[in-house]
Amino acid sequence: MRKRTKKTKYIPQKRTVAQKALFTFATLFAIRLFYEIPTPGINTEYFKALLQMNTSLSILNALSGSGLSHLSIMTLGISPYITASIIIQLLATIIPKMEEWQRGMKQDRDRLEKITIALGGIMAVLQGSLMAIGFGKQGMLLNYKWYWVTLVTCIWTVTAVVMSLIGKYMSDHKEKYIGNGISMILLSNIIASFPADMKTVYNKFINGKELKNQCIAGIIIFAFVFLLFLFTVYLQSTEKQIRVNYCNKIGNQLGVIPLKLCPGGVVPIIFASSIMSTPVLVASIMEKTDVEWVKYLNSANWFNPKHMQYSIGAILYTFMIFCFSYYYTQVTFNPIEIEDKITKNDGTIDGIRPGTDTIQYINDTVKKTIALGALGLSVIAFVPIILGGVFGLSNISFLGTSIIIVVSVILETKKEMLAFKNGEKYIRKTRCGGIFSADRKKCVLS
Repeated sequence: MRKRTKKTKYIPQKRTVAQKALFTFATLFAIRLFYEIPTPGINTEYFKALLQMNTSLSILNALSGSGLSHLSIMTLGISPYITASIIIQLLATIIPKMEEWQRGMKQDRDRLEKITIALGGIMAVLQGSLMAIGFGKQGMLLNYKWYWVTLVTCIWTVTAVVMSLIGKYMSDHKEKYIGNGISMILLSNIIASFPADMKTVYNKFINGKELKNQCIAGIIIFAFVFLLFLFTVYLQSTEKQIRVNYCNKIGNQLGVIPLKLCPGGVVPIIFASSIMSTPVLVASIMEKTDVEWVKYLNSANWFNPKHMQYSIGAILYTFMIFCFSYYYTQVTFNPIEIEDKITKNDGTIDGIRPGTDTIQYINDTVKKTIALGALGLSVIAFVPIILGGVFGLSNISFLGTSIIIVVSVILETKKEMLAFKNGEKYIRKTRCGGIFSADRKKCVLS
């Protein structure tokens, strides 16, 4: 009698990539609805004029999803959390315990994440109160009283913390969402500004002109934006590879040390913009914007044909982008550790002696690579500033810093989606009882 074999039953993934993408989109759309709610007791038109005069604040407006320009209840958005996360990254380089948490188990990383959210809340209180007090008495608040200042600060702080918590929830529940929660919220904030900015460009260069000129202008604008996106994708995805030869029992094997052109992504620009814009913001609060040295720091005055002397500030801005690019790389990339791993695994770089020579070679290669990346970042960062100075355009969300954020998030999310799809295929094809689902929570076979 023939023995009956038990059929294998497969448990599918909870959600497909399409379902997760749809669920993520629905959540982000719901979040965007809150950006349309104005803050009570606020003159919603106040900051629009200020941002035109001070483009240094445009990056803060981009991070807040235009919440700053509209003065909605989401005015701060997730910008306090982003500032806090950068501070925590820097502190981890000088505080061993925090570095240990950063590289430790999930519970250690969760502890560090809670500290980041708490620090983000403190940053939100400081930013919110500074704006409510400083700009409130200048006309931002319809009724400048202490209780209105307190109420506005509380609203902005609570919404900023809630956004951080939602972002963390999205990142922790990969079975429901795609991508990093904070990054996806930031991406939706920037993309939501595209239609209004496209309308601004249309009114400036196309509207009211002859049909022939409209077509030419439209083609030039499309080609320019497309090439800028293409250049940004190239900048974010290109990496220099140092080849390493490993000798082991199996035989010679070839490995690589990948060096990204822009390992810090948009962080160097955020650092440089924050330092440049802070004195200008304080001067605006104190109503001292006419002070001569402040005009050099305000990017709205750069590349203006009538006042070219103020463009000296652009040189300082570029220098800071280069400095922060090198600094961030030194924080996140240690040539001594790399050399130690190569030596332990019996590896060598062609034509380079192990030890000090290898460390020096990696250092030199990193410096050259980061210099090219910083130059590329500077070119992208200056595009909206030059357009603002020459054509009077400012705060265009599909140019400059915003485009780097958009491209970075899309590339990272694409990698995650491809990895998830490959995981699904692997699970369906594998007939081994020890295989688990991608989230490692359920056994695929029962």
